[in-house]
Amino acid sequence: MPKDFWFVWMLDLLYSRGTSKIEDEPVCIATILGMDTKALLEVPLEDRMKSILMNYEDIIPSGIIFGKGPRVKKLGSRWVPCSFMCPDFNWSGKTEQITDRGLMASYPSLIFRPIDANIQGNANILGEHFGLVDCSTGVRYLVDIFNVPQGMGISLNITWHIILEVPLGKKECTKGIMVFVAQEEDDCYYAEYMAPVHVRNVGERKPLPDGLFRVKIEFI
Repeated sequence: MPKDFWFVWMLDLLYSRGTSKIEDEPVCIATILGMDTKALLEVPLEDRMKSILMNYEDIIPSGIIFGKGPRVKKLGSRWVPCSFMCPDFNWSGKTEQITDRGLMASYPSLIFRPIDANIQGNANILGEHFGLVDCSTGVRYLVDIFNVPQGMGISLNITWHIILEVPLGKKECTKGIMVFVAQEEDDCYYAEYMAPVHVRNVGERKPLPDGLFRVKIEFI
């Protein structure tokens, strides 16, 4: 059997499972896949899941980056889920390449900047919910940000991007991730994973709730 069969079979096997010790999962996966668990135990704990995935990089789906589940915190590895049990990401798309700098793939995305001049409270911090306005069409969106570490706000002093699971307009609600673009090189954006989001279409005329920050969006 080809290795992709065993990998997909393993994902299906873990889909509805649970464990009290998430750190044991990479070793369990390696055992199921017939990998050298002794060698894996010599890999630092935070790198073990990525080490397994690198063996299957030609079949890793680009949809793996979406979902609210915990991610590896190491820079360059934040696309890696900490667990494959009860995943809330999908297996669509295809990754082009995996490197030490991250996962390379093509995604729809948007860029946004603030447009409100006067905001109550801390004008430099974006809350857990905010509104997007497509100024070309008037369509409005609500964005929910998840898993932002306590005490850390999303600064509005810089430009942000949202990578989308599907282009806006395809679904009433789509998953995405908020990223900070650190570098652009050879028509490729190198972005730092910040937080998962949901983007909800609320229509052209329906007003956004009071108190939400509003930003102008541009599509890239």
